Amino acid sequence: MNSCPCGWNGKKFEVGDRCPKCNSLPRHRFMHFYISTKMNRPLKVLHVAPERLIRDLLLADKKVEYQSVDIRPNMALTKADLCDLPFRDDYFDIVICSHVLEHIKDDMKAMMEIYRVTKPGGEALVVVPMRRNEKTEENLEATPQERAKLFGSADHFRWYGQDFPDRIAKVGFKATMYGELCLANKEEVF
Repeated sequence: MNSCPCGWNGKKFEVGDRCPKCNSLPRHRFMHFYISTKMNRPLKVLHVAPERLIRDLLLADKKVEYQSVDIRPNMALTKADLCDLPFRDDYFDIVICSHVLEHIKDDMKAMMEIYRVTKPGGEALVVVPMRRNEKTEENLEATPQERAKLFGSADHFRWYGQDFPDRIAKVGFKATMYGELCLANKEEVF
């Protein structure tokens, strides 16, 4: 028997392991599980390009100070560019960023912003499309048509590879990979 945090129970998820009720994928269900283990205390959470299942979990908890951002108007509480976030340094306990960095030309600048707004002792949950046995492949000058062929979508600039933890570590995080999900910790300063 399979189940989803949205309340669905059944024998099989749909094609692609999608939940037939809420359309969530395994990464959403894993993030939901992980975040729910952290919700025993007050949290300040930033959610980039918010997914409904995660947003609803966070908004339902009175201990969570929730903020969301998206570059598209009306998709989040705040319209903002991930490379220039309108929040103060060291503010959020958790930053969630799923399947966004591959869309950003200067992904290192975006990762630096995630690091900047994460509190010391806080963490970022970062999910990227990954080819596990290869290095990151990117082409910042390719046309949208070329990017569609190279990276599976006209608006992707790269496929990440096994070197992703090293890339995010360059901005200061200590990273651990769980499949395509990276748990990036910002160490406390003593």
